[in-house]
Amino acid sequence: MVEPVVLTQEELTQLEDVMDRLSYEVEPRGLLGAEVLEKYLRDWGLSDRVVYIVLSQVIGYSWLEPLMRDEYLEDIQCFKSDLPLRVTHNIAYDTLPKYQSCSLQSV
Repeated sequence: MVEPVVLTQEELTQLEDVMDRLSYEVEPRGLLGAEVLEKYLRDWGLSDRVVYIVLSQVIGYSWLEPLMRDEYLEDIQCFKSDLPLRVTHNIAYDTLPKYQSCSLQSV
């Protein structure tokens, strides 16, 4: 289970302010790259937790995003970097449509 980052009231206020600022002060192409966006956020003096939240809301979680949005996914495990991920679903595989693959290759 992914535990959400708990923000202080001050950080929540910063988060609200920075999301407004992003739409007015950062060019759209600056929102496409995590490195560029992170530099803006760090230059604005935001805490690591606020930077993490903004990046996850604007950029997403990269290749993990589709897995995290799978409503039937129960668990994602990674034991070593050179091994495939282990994914657990809460539905039976035989109930999935025929065109949907259930195997997950090493990422």
